[in-house]
Amino acid sequence: MGSLFKRCACVRPARCPHNYTVRYRDLAGRQREEGGYATQQTARDRLVDLYVTKRGAPAALLEGRRRLGRKTFSEYAENWRTRQRHVVDYSTGRSYRSHLTTHLHPELGNYRIEAISPLTIERFITGMERRNVKPGTLHNVYGLLRTVLLDAVRKGALNSDPTLSIKTHPYTPHGPSSRPSNTRQPPPAKPMPNSAW
Repeated sequence: MGSLFKRCACVRPARCPHNYTVRYRDLAGRQREEGGYATQQTARDRLVDLYVTKRGAPAALLEGRRRLGRKTFSEYAENWRTRQRHVVDYSTGRSYRSHLTTHLHPELGNYRIEAISPLTIERFITGMERRNVKPGTLHNVYGLLRTVLLDAVRKGALNSDPTLSIKTHPYTPHGPSSRPSNTRQPPPAKPMPNSAW
């Protein structure tokens, strides 16, 4: 089912103010830990919830999720891209293909989906920044990566979104509305003098 413990070295752990951590195996069979439970009872309740969820899932569903989690990022992303029927024929589809083949597949392509962690994503972003990738491109590539990983979460290949804790630099696009205008504005109209008839 799982276990609960405190990470502190206090002499009396049951009475210390530190939070409890639970350790369990997820639906894919990987060991996970969650921390931040203030009382032993809340940690136990979480373990019971996890156990009930795991026991209630059909075996075929669990095996399907395991199979998806074992796919490499390249396999999963290409599968995801082909399911995007509404954008495949447009410039967005071409942009997705370009971002995948140029940036994502070379760096993350060999990682299994279940092995992608926040640290992996931070390394990827740092590598792109070191290669002086333009901020707009970095923003678009990260958005695509996040979209693919959110799909993996929805399909059950990942238990949680690894992009949640990632902090990126803010990006403001410089579109036509934000650029100063080089065209001369006509002078304001002069008021008409009052004329008496």
